[in-house]
Amino acid sequence: SRELIDLQGDIETIKLQLNKSVPSKSVLTSAAESMKTIGEGAIGGALGSQLAPLFTSLLSIISQ
Repeated sequence: SRELIDLQGDIETIKLQLNKSVPSKSVLTSAAESMKTIGEGAIGGALGSQLAPLFTSLLSIISQ
């Protein structure tokens, strides 16, 4: 599905950024926000609501 392809792209983006000596917080934040949206919307239901706190925590870590 399109959502799965987008999610995989976001994961790869985060991996690439974390391998850099100085990761871009804005790129990490954008990818994490995208993943959160996918988790909340496309996955939906109970799984989406369980994943939302994970993405919120990720955004919190990135913004430090």
